[in-house]
Amino acid sequence: MAFDLTLTSATFNASGKFGQSLNGGRGIASSVLSGTQLTIEGWVKGSANGTTAVAFGQGDVLWVGMDASGQAVGHYGKSPDVTVASTAMIGDNAWHYLSFNVDSAAGSKLFVDGVLVGSSTTVSAFNFTTAQNRFGVRIFPYGTQTGFAWPGEVDEVSVYSGLKRAENFSVPTAVTPDSDASLIALWRLNGDGTNSAGAGSTPPADTVAPYPVSAQVASGSLGVVQVTMSEALADSLPPATTWSLSGGRTATGVAINGSVVSVTVNAAYAFGDVVTIGYTQPSENPRMQDAAGNLTATFSGLAVTNNAAAPNSYDPTKILFSPANWDVQPGYAKTINSGAYLRTSFGGSACTLNFDMTNVAAVPPKLSYRVDEFGPWVTVDLAASVAIAVPADTAGYPSHALELRVRSTSEASARWAGGGVKLTGVILGANKSLALAPAAGDECWCYGDSITEGINTLKSSGDTTGRSDSGQSYAYIAAKLLGFECGIIGFGRQGLTVTGNPDVPVFGSAYNLLYQGVARSFAKPPRFVLINQGTNDGSANILSAATAVLNNLLAALPTSTKIIVMRPFNGSGATHWVNAIAACSAPARVAYINTAGWYNTANSPDTLHPNGFENASNLGPRTAAAIRAILDGAPALTQRTVTVALASGRNGSGDPILAANLAGLKVSFHDEPTPDQTSTARYQSASETTDADGVLTFVFGSTLPAGGSGHLVVVGAGGLHYNGTVAVT
Repeated sequence: MAFDLTLTSATFNASGKFGQSLNGGRGIASSVLSGTQLTIEGWVKGSANGTTAVAFGQGDVLWVGMDASGQAVGHYGKSPDVTVASTAMIGDNAWHYLSFNVDSAAGSKLFVDGVLVGSSTTVSAFNFTTAQNRFGVRIFPYGTQTGFAWPGEVDEVSVYSGLKRAENFSVPTAVTPDSDASLIALWRLNGDGTNSAGAGSTPPADTVAPYPVSAQVASGSLGVVQVTMSEALADSLPPATTWSLSGGRTATGVAINGSVVSVTVNAAYAFGDVVTIGYTQPSENPRMQDAAGNLTATFSGLAVTNNAAAPNSYDPTKILFSPANWDVQPGYAKTINSGAYLRTSFGGSACTLNFDMTNVAAVPPKLSYRVDEFGPWVTVDLAASVAIAVPADTAGYPSHALELRVRSTSEASARWAGGGVKLTGVILGANKSLALAPAAGDECWCYGDSITEGINTLKSSGDTTGRSDSGQSYAYIAAKLLGFECGIIGFGRQGLTVTGNPDVPVFGSAYNLLYQGVARSFAKPPRFVLINQGTNDGSANILSAATAVLNNLLAALPTSTKIIVMRPFNGSGATHWVNAIAACSAPARVAYINTAGWYNTANSPDTLHPNGFENASNLGPRTAAAIRAILDGAPALTQRTVTVALASGRNGSGDPILAANLAGLKVSFHDEPTPDQTSTARYQSASETTDADGVLTFVFGSTLPAGGSGHLVVVGAGGLHYNGTVAVT
């Protein structure tokens, strides 16, 4: 009949595992295997002989045997070849039951004596070519090759379509039944190579009792444990009292459907519960049995896969969010700002954050996180699920501190009307929860553009997500140095008169919104608001827009909140901001930081955006110091102007020569006429220029009244141009 083995030099042992066994020569059949899921099983006995040995299989499509040291091994596929190794010793001249289950689209599992000993998720399509069209027992029949002979006995070899074993199982205690619908071939090797599967075979009496193969808590009903048996059961339903369950549960009902027994328990299982189940055979019917009356034996402690999903531990009351840039709701928290962060503590060692990926750009935002303030920040792309890795050095802590920051977003992706970072879940270990992290200090808000959100702070190429880090922006660094909780609110290319990339409104229309349609709350006012806007407006007149936004902020915030305007680092719109402060409804509540001469554009990839080094070593500390001076009650500064005619030398008559269009002048001005070595300059610049008449003019914040005198030093490439007292206007 089909698939009978052709025997060559065959010898049989009369006392095999069940009846006779093939212990010499080989048996070869025509191509047996087909499909995408296959299982081969059989009994083997042999001794390791220092080389690979094949017990049974079809060419290199699918075979099982042992390696040179006698450990079980399985192999399947071609390009790639997949080898499933194990440490299970079968070359010990004892009987072992091998089962190799292979899914060409999912991977493979190798069992020895009912125990999973090896597996692989590597996939390889089966290749049923002419060169591989023979199935062999005690041999490797590939093409004309007949090597790797099994050094011992083989018995009860079977081939099944589908995956017969999913979990550990009890090994057969009798001959293999030939009535299984998925059975392709069965060679009992009782003195011949006859295939006993299919029509025309005479099945032996069924003496094999059904046994449990696997068990799971039903994913759709956590109060039901499903036990899968090795075969279909008869309609003989034992009472619920025959079942024993872990966790103090008791069985309240039992149902049988084919080979699946469903046991209902009195209380549902929860995530993290370790579940086992057992069965005690009653002394009389009804008892678990198959159609032939073979009774399932008593068993206990069968491991049950717990499919209970982890609970969502997201609780906004247990999470500290950076101020003014998160839309925090009971079911989610959303931000569109680079530099937005959160802090919390989680119990146990497992923490996974879930995010809503609706409308997220093709180039997703990058997140950076750190656990227990240990080691470098870990950066990942925003994804539906982000597993937080706990450092090995702090893994023993019972709880862990987590800080997560939106490192960067794509400057080209829309975020005002959609997208952004939306946290929807926090998944922890069983019986673990979050704990609120305390605030580090007062709050501050930092409005700005791409410089404030940290664009181009890294030395990298490609999209802005890769070359930007909000943690290296001057504002983030300054807030850290001050000890403030900081809300970074920056949008690339935004200004007072220009919209931000690619869909953010102008500053005056966006300052009071988190994103489109969602208001920014002013209910918890910050200690100060920092504004660094105007760089992108260029030469446009921003006076009216700047005055309007100052008045709006003054109206929305209490007098306890200081509004601080920074001169844009490139100076764009500086005069308009100074005039806007003077024109606003409460100039005394607004301070001005003159950043002239601060920024070393050599530390920039494009002479516009400071890199991380410039922010960390210069702009961040300077900003922090200037803010601290304002908050600590430093004298109020008033806009003053210095105008002085400079001479570059004298002519032959001793008259001064005007320094027309002289550039690159280094200027230092003190508010006192005769400063000493401990005095701090009120204004410094390294790039002043005279006009065509040799007149130098600069504007700055000063403590002097109009007409008051201070000390001015001007140095150019040719040397000293001025060193003396000058009055301000």
